[in-house]
Amino acid sequence: MRNYFFAIVVILIITGHYHAQEKSTNAFSEFTIEAGYTNNLSSGDIEEYWESGNAAAFSISTPFYFGTVGIGIDASIFESKLKGRPDFKTFFINLSWMKGIRLLGFSQLNAGVKVGSYNMLFDDNNLTEFESNESELAVSAIAQYDTEVVEELRIYLRPEFLTVFTNKRLKLFIITAGLSYTFNSPQWIRDILE
Repeated sequence: MRNYFFAIVVILIITGHYHAQEKSTNAFSEFTIEAGYTNNLSSGDIEEYWESGNAAAFSISTPFYFGTVGIGIDASIFESKLKGRPDFKTFFINLSWMKGIRLLGFSQLNAGVKVGSYNMLFDDNNLTEFESNESELAVSAIAQYDTEVVEELRIYLRPEFLTVFTNKRLKLFIITAGLSYTFNSPQWIRDILE
């Protein structure tokens, strides 16, 4: 299934009429804030030891010359299934890039990537501060479907495959559902960023 997902992402990036191209001359013309609830559907090998708990995602993005770029943070909690193993929290601080294709009506489909630092904070008083805080490179392939509720407000559904480059790679399949709000950027912000 993962290979099909990556193929769809690549096809969306390479082909079709992209909504982002319409905005290519309007770099930084608007900002979109997204907030959503995240469900970790598969945690790979760590599912034997930890159960994924509450999770959330937050990001802000803007049109750029070739797609949309953004910054974000995805946070989650993993609870231990075994006594003696600590629970831990994760924070995926990332940069994202997406391109989209407009569908019928007020819907669109986006695809792209996120790259960043995947931070794991272990809840164990016996560990030193260095041992309890691990940070690794992470990359995810994302697809996102969204549709308009009102002009500035949209709802979205985003599946993603996340790979964390630990010694033994972590592979997570995540679904996020949430709301996004788009607003025009003030002229002074455009002047600074352009």
